[in-house]
Amino acid sequence: MAEPLKNMYNEQFIETLSAQITAVYPDFDSKSFPQFVFSDGWDDLELKDRMRRISESLFQVLKGSYSEKLKVLIDLSLSLIKEDVDGLWYYMFIPDFVENFGLDYYKESIQSMEHITKLASCEFAIRPFIVRYPETMKQMMKWTKNSDYRVRRLASEGCRSRLPWAMALPEFKKDPTEILPILEELKNDPTDFVYRSVANNLNDISKDNPAVTLRICKNWIGKTKNTDWVVRHACRGLLKQGDPEALLLFGYSDLKGVELSGFNLEGSSVESGGQLNFAFDIRNKSKEPKKLRIEYNIYFMKANGKQAPKIFKVAELELNSGKEATYTKHHSFKPISTRKYYSGEHAIEIVVNGVKMEKLGFDLL
Repeated sequence: MAEPLKNMYNEQFIETLSAQITAVYPDFDSKSFPQFVFSDGWDDLELKDRMRRISESLFQVLKGSYSEKLKVLIDLSLSLIKEDVDGLWYYMFIPDFVENFGLDYYKESIQSMEHITKLASCEFAIRPFIVRYPETMKQMMKWTKNSDYRVRRLASEGCRSRLPWAMALPEFKKDPTEILPILEELKNDPTDFVYRSVANNLNDISKDNPAVTLRICKNWIGKTKNTDWVVRHACRGLLKQGDPEALLLFGYSDLKGVELSGFNLEGSSVESGGQLNFAFDIRNKSKEPKKLRIEYNIYFMKANGKQAPKIFKVAELELNSGKEATYTKHHSFKPISTRKYYSGEHAIEIVVNGVKMEKLGFDLL
């Protein structure tokens, strides 16, 4: 089993961190700092709680006002950036410090993020500022023109309405209008780290405002290689849902003359930890080629005794007239951290271009 990510914050790391801080701030109390960090309950803390414990411990140990403490962390960030230290995860407690203690100090905190995010992304830390201070979005628009790609990415990633592991931005779920100029500015960014964020932001928007995402994607598709990638990735959720407009946008055909045959399972049950083997054929009996997106739904049994579908991709292809495609696939039921399996009646269903074709039941034992 892989080592839990939270364990990267250990005694050796805190010792190294103390030395790094002392190098930029000689008065740092490197003896008290570990005592605050590893106080009662440390072993039970998960990753984000450990980040918070470290940022709180820094607040306790560093001397002076918030501004003076923040300057130490900015100096630390600049020093580590100069040394080309990879801090994307390890130093996320620095943005957490700003988020936790800096909300009443807008100007200093916002200015600090422009430096800190080059070491450890401020995508979580910026969000309370967006909620409290409307002018934050104007600052993020300015960041879209920053020379550093990590600052430009913050402009997009920080305002995602549904950023994973972060507080939601309910106002942007209702109306994403303020986000759109930022995405427009960054859609052709030369760095994939940035334009991937644009795609993820648009995908978030599609969950609450699908018409907005589709309108933008219709305008962007076919313009550049970058925007084609962004549009495709932004519409991934809509394509999984079988949204007719999204399917049409990518040229997926109607299903006249397309037939599913030979759909069968290798057995009517699957042992826990085993795999479901299945096969099927897709034939194009029409007189023209058909562009197809082939998927399957697994209807998982949930704890409440009801089934809930989850869709999985099989293939995308153009099937010529009179041709047939045969698929032999399997779906694993090995335990994974992101899904809990429950025994009982399940089902599998073949989906083509968003249309549910045929469904077969099986038992998970």
